[in-house]
Amino acid sequence: MKKLVLTFPLILAACVSPLNQCIRSASAEYDALVSEQQTLRQNVARGYAIHTQSEPYQTASTCTREVQRIGRMPDGSSGQVTVEESYPCTTTSYRTVETPIAIDTQGSMDRIAEIERQLPAARARRDVGVEQCRAANPA
Repeated sequence: MKKLVLTFPLILAACVSPLNQCIRSASAEYDALVSEQQTLRQNVARGYAIHTQSEPYQTASTCTREVQRIGRMPDGSSGQVTVEESYPCTTTSYRTVETPIAIDTQGSMDRIAEIERQLPAARARRDVGVEQCRAANPA
């Protein structure tokens, strides 16, 4: 089972065509700017940013383990048998915690304006890159 889990991302990567990989790479800068712009606009609209993190917590639980015991076999003879034994334990789980963070509203608005100035050139570079990808990887 562990081999399957470890190789699954490789299998998925193999399913992505060279054309799609190329287009994703050519679009990365533009997509990052658009994403940053959207995040900044949401922060300015709400008046604060949201910091998200995963926080561990523990809970009391019941675990099981296999133990070897001397016992009676189904045919009546004595022998070593494997039994499942329950015992109290703690398990660690994770929850997502969102914390409001103060923002520099004017700085965020300035950055939005800067991104808006950068987007046309980034879009043009993306479009040229995508055309090059299509030329290099015909369908």
